[in-house]
Amino acid sequence: MKTNKNLVKLNIAERMVPEFHAGTSIYGEHYVRYDAAQSLVKGKTVLDIACGSGYGTKLLAKNAKKVYGVDIAPEVVEYAQENYGVPNAEYLVGDGESIPLEDNTVDVVISFETIEHIKHYTQFLEEVRRVLKDEGLLVLSTPNELEFAEGNHYHLHEFKEQELKDLLGKQYKYTNSYYQGDWIYSALLPESLVSKETGGIQIKTFNLAPLRPEKYLYFYMLCSNRKISEKLESVGAMSQHWSERTIQGKEAERKRASELTANHVYNLETTNHEQAESIVELSKSLDSINRFKIVRLARKLAQVKSSLAKNFYK
Repeated sequence: MKTNKNLVKLNIAERMVPEFHAGTSIYGEHYVRYDAAQSLVKGKTVLDIACGSGYGTKLLAKNAKKVYGVDIAPEVVEYAQENYGVPNAEYLVGDGESIPLEDNTVDVVISFETIEHIKHYTQFLEEVRRVLKDEGLLVLSTPNELEFAEGNHYHLHEFKEQELKDLLGKQYKYTNSYYQGDWIYSALLPESLVSKETGGIQIKTFNLAPLRPEKYLYFYMLCSNRKISEKLESVGAMSQHWSERTIQGKEAERKRASELTANHVYNLETTNHEQAESIVELSKSLDSINRFKIVRLARKLAQVKSSLAKNFYK
């Protein structure tokens, strides 16, 4: 199976694209956020800011009256429309600091992993407040600065929990806090469920590794200027299967990526489709490495891959 060359253009180092990330923990993290939000958007007009590939916008559109998916990159908006276009979703090119919607337009704003990418994040929140109706709801998630991997050059500012609460409290009278984390999840399943992607599985789950709220990887906030009556169900996703044999092979992948760095891959000026496939395969390895706690190296290599893509497809 040939790799879609456009995946590299979408900056898959930082955007979640199911065509590429299916089966990984990044896929699970993003899917859980959107699935949890579906109950909040029934019959509503919704803005999905920084919609990325559009998979989440389409999920929201199952329950929403209308969803606007906005992203800063024209090629990403084009991809979203082609791959996740539905009648009640409209994809627009726009900036978080200047959202292309009129005042008081939407009932719910979905902002997942957005605020940390924006330099003037206060202006971003003001823009969100502008397009949100007076009694509207903001649903926002962002990484916990104290727990998230260091060195992500796409993140301009990450937040501690109280810092985030104080910031949102300037715009909204009410905020409800939820928390998202990743675990190694051990599950016992029948044969009918083990070989296909399946939703809505009822599994009795034990929390055998409890954490204090400040130790969770992501904050997930509901914000409004009216009392928040909505409650989120607890949602989880099995992803990134743990294989002891796979772990044993990670050292070779790390060595290969390190050799690419040492050989000055930043300066490559030509490529072919096989090289493009190699970039995407390297990205998969980097994601797996990151999720198995080789964090700092994985983030550095993600920067290498991004530079490769920039030179190959400029």
